Amino acid sequence: MRANPPMFKEWAAANVVLLELDFPNTKPQSAQLRKQNQELAMTYGIRGYPTILILDADGNKLGELGYLEGGPKSWINAFSEKYNKSVSAKSVNQKK
Repeated sequence: MRANPPMFKEWAAANVVLLELDFPNTKPQSAQLRKQNQELAMTYGIRGYPTILILDADGNKLGELGYLEGGPKSWINAFSEKYNKSVSAKSVNQKK
């Protein structure tokens, strides 16, 4: 799934609190940002990018879902099934 296509953005706005963090390899970052990124990667066991984590309100990791063939619709449906959400990609009125 490419970085936040419109369908995913619409679904996320209605169903989750989306936090996007950037772990750049090619653009400069401050020592403070690099340290923060390393701590987050260690805390949540990040091994590759992109990684989509499911966290509770206290920051506890509930699970994760990575890339799925089929784009945002497939990802949203997989999330809905795995986390028993009542929402699905069908509820998002957005063109492919």
